[in-house]
Amino acid sequence: MLQRALFVFDNQASSDTTPGIQALQAEFSPRFAAHEDAIRLDSALFSRIRTLYDARSALGLDDVSVRLISRYYADFVRAGALLGRRRRSGCGS
Repeated sequence: MLQRALFVFDNQASSDTTPGIQALQAEFSPRFAAHEDAIRLDSALFSRIRTLYDARSALGLDDVSVRLISRYYADFVRAGALLGRRRRSGCGS
């Protein structure tokens, strides 16, 4: 529901750029971004999604369910869920 409300607000903010709307956007956008990060970077939640993703072909799911798992996995990865899990190599190493 929050995502739906954000879509509506973002659409309104894009088409109605009054100072009041801009002030609301400036106040709430960082909060919404932090909330989204808290979800997408939750290692326990990502671990559960990754477990399903890794076993998706063996779960006997229909195509839509497999697509949904793949999409959630990709969304989390794009948001940075794997960044803390990768080894970082130094420059020139």
